[in-house]
Amino acid sequence: MITSTMDNENDFYLPSPTDDLTDEEFITYCDAHSDMPRCGMTPAQTHRLLMIAGMHGSAEQYLYMPPTVLKHVSKAIKGIITDIYARRRGDGNSGGTG
Repeated sequence: MITSTMDNENDFYLPSPTDDLTDEEFITYCDAHSDMPRCGMTPAQTHRLLMIAGMHGSAEQYLYMPPTVLKHVSKAIKGIITDIYARRRGDGNSGGTG
């Protein structure tokens, strides 16, 4: 489950240092970041990871969220990344979050 630490109704976007990463670099970043004790991502980063995973319906809800830090369960991010790699290998759904 992914939850917001703020309730802000503004509709704007602040650039992130991860914006310039390739998809592969971004997946590596997310994987490493999910191991951190204070794992968190912005709505834009969450949207991008879900889009890469092909989870377009889930990603849509994050597209216009205001800049904030979302608290992620590291296991959810790992599951999404596992699904990305399984899909690329042709394994179908690996049983993660996708």
